[in-house]
Amino acid sequence: MSQRSIAGFFRRKSTDILAPSPMEPSSLERTPLSALRNGRPTTASQPTIGKKRPRALEPSYRPQTVSPGGVVPSARHKVHDLGTQGDMDASQRKRHAMEKIGDGETMNEVKMKEVSDKFIWLHKNIRDAQGRKKNDLDFDPRTIQVCPNAYSKLSASQKAYWDIKSHYMDTIVFFKVGFFYELYEDDAEIASRLLGWKMTISGVGGCRQVGTAEGGVDNAIEQLRGHGYKVGRVEQLETAKEAKERRGPQATIKRALTAVLSPATTPGATDDAVHLMAVCEESHVGSTGGEWVRVGFAFMDAATDHFYVGELSDGSARHNLTTLLTQVAPAEILYPRNSLSKATAKLVAHPPLPAVLSSLTPGAEFPAPSQATEMLSSLDCFGGPDEAPAALQHAQPLSQAALAALVCHLQRLHAAHHLAGGAAMVSSYEVFSAALKL
Repeated sequence: MSQRSIAGFFRRKSTDILAPSPMEPSSLERTPLSALRNGRPTTASQPTIGKKRPRALEPSYRPQTVSPGGVVPSARHKVHDLGTQGDMDASQRKRHAMEKIGDGETMNEVKMKEVSDKFIWLHKNIRDAQGRKKNDLDFDPRTIQVCPNAYSKLSASQKAYWDIKSHYMDTIVFFKVGFFYELYEDDAEIASRLLGWKMTISGVGGCRQVGTAEGGVDNAIEQLRGHGYKVGRVEQLETAKEAKERRGPQATIKRALTAVLSPATTPGATDDAVHLMAVCEESHVGSTGGEWVRVGFAFMDAATDHFYVGELSDGSARHNLTTLLTQVAPAEILYPRNSLSKATAKLVAHPPLPAVLSSLTPGAEFPAPSQATEMLSSLDCFGGPDEAPAALQHAQPLSQAALAALVCHLQRLHAAHHLAGGAAMVSSYEVFSAALKL
């Protein structure tokens, strides 16, 4: 074969390889995905010899895993959306917006914005249940005011959930629905992050949701409590059939918060003591002008339901209070909101050992020392003045105020079982006792 014939042979073979046949995909389908993502599609003149063609943009194809909060669709998903959006009717577009967050799935930007706008009152311009803003000294961070406009659009069961949750923003609330327990919005985000649960856009009011079957709720609660969270359970008090028989076909199932478990009120798997503590103080100025305080405290051992009360004097460095917090190592510390001195507040916020902090409303939940005896009598947990245990009868007003705050907090958590034997289970506590036994 002549040199001209050989050259012509190779030119023909090269042309056959590079030129697409009528049955081959278009140049866009042969464009590498990396070029599509960068907005620089290759031209037909760029050879693709030895490269695997990318997967066609089928309607069912989605990017791989996504974060619980959702991600912006990838470029290839956008190409698919642009190519089909005009062909979908309203119901199809709605279903498209309700795609689940999960393996191989994503949520489009439109639905994410709708959910964010619907629950914007959870994160912006927050007010507590009494309508106070965050910069108000009496603002209660444990509660929230549900946006009236959003509340009016909720169903009866949705309103039942937010009526409870709005007073327990410091608690992860499991809501019973049939044979499942569900978490919504911020609670769902926490569980998704800590337990690895997948979120969907559904549930109460079309919000972010995760859930578990009845058989898995106890284990989930223990795990969340182990991470330092309070966890509540809203139970169904009747079946759907019973509700309809009692109040008609449109009746809503009655539900109620039955218990709140916290790291400080529920012993763990071991028999180690778990303590819930309340502290308050009175500030004084010494004859030389130096500051000193009188601290009242009370704490409960959740393993034995035994209560302790006491007081101590302390200087500006708060050495004695530091010793108390080190000895007792409370899992949760209660204090009257905006009522502690700067030095005490700093120590309570950063105790020697990690603890959950809960600020209680002065007066209503944490009485002034002058009102402590009256509140304890009204709570009727430790008997009357003549029936109370000796340690309580001899307790000073500050420690009585701390004990009353403990009782109010336990009642809020629906943990009255800790108070069943309270009258016989109150002892005085000396910080520097030589023979200290809990």
